[in-house]
Amino acid sequence: MELTARQTLGSFGFYNAFTSLSGTHKKFSYYTFFQYKKGNGWRPNSEFNSYNFYTNLNYQVTENTKVGIDITKMTYLSQQPGGLTDEMFEQDPRQSNRSRNWFNVDWNLYAFHLDHKFNQNNSVNLRFFGLNANRYSVGFRPNRVATIDDNSERDLIKGDFENWGTEFRYLKRYSLGNIQSIGITGIRYYHGYNHSTQGFGSTGSDANFNYLPGEDNLLNDYEFPNKNLSLFWENIFFLNDKLSITPGVRFENIKTSAEGYYAVVYRDLAGNILERNVVEESRKNNRSFLLGV
Repeated sequence: MELTARQTLGSFGFYNAFTSLSGTHKKFSYYTFFQYKKGNGWRPNSEFNSYNFYTNLNYQVTENTKVGIDITKMTYLSQQPGGLTDEMFEQDPRQSNRSRNWFNVDWNLYAFHLDHKFNQNNSVNLRFFGLNANRYSVGFRPNRVATIDDNSERDLIKGDFENWGTEFRYLKRYSLGNIQSIGITGIRYYHGYNHSTQGFGSTGSDANFNYLPGEDNLLNDYEFPNKNLSLFWENIFFLNDKLSITPGVRFENIKTSAEGYYAVVYRDLAGNILERNVVEESRKNNRSFLLGV
């Protein structure tokens, strides 16, 4: 068993804590770590903090069979100080005219894998993987970075992701006369679902990622389901100790689609909504192709 702990201090309120634990016990092996970081940033309105956790667990079921899991969780919140024009940079490169802009990520990854050796020349690998995550941003986002914040409703963009897939690979070692070769073939399936929305957020300055109540405050709402099935083959031919060639071929079938709407809002000079037109959209795209190297 090995335990590692590191503490780091730096300028502008930077602090980093890293702790890891690893070891083996009979047929069981493990590695895990946790990391925390925070800081205020070189410019004002650029504070951040993040949490990152990872663990890998493996179990040797038999001499030829091993199973394992991987889990990753990462959360990140940062304040965005905004961009600078050339003129603003020359005046003061550390200035910021954005105090209400925030960016947040919550990432959850997981994987299960199985490795089995039939003999020295034949083995298989099975992997199942997935992702549950979101990515949010809120702030005052005009077209010109020099525009002064008018403390109006902030622009809020939210993305949610639910993706998973599986892959099976078969590896074979063989020889063609005096040429040693390693071939691999397999199949992979991927299922993705992304949900994207955009609208008006609060007028506050905190990291609030909730839309203002009322359907008029949601400007677009889209779902992006997609599927991908692929078959592949690759082979390494060792012509001698210093030279090898690796041909391969991959067939891809991809299905993507988009369902949702976007709204066009017209306002008067006082900022009141005069009209809101909604445009519905539905798109699908199916294609297959062959890749070779």
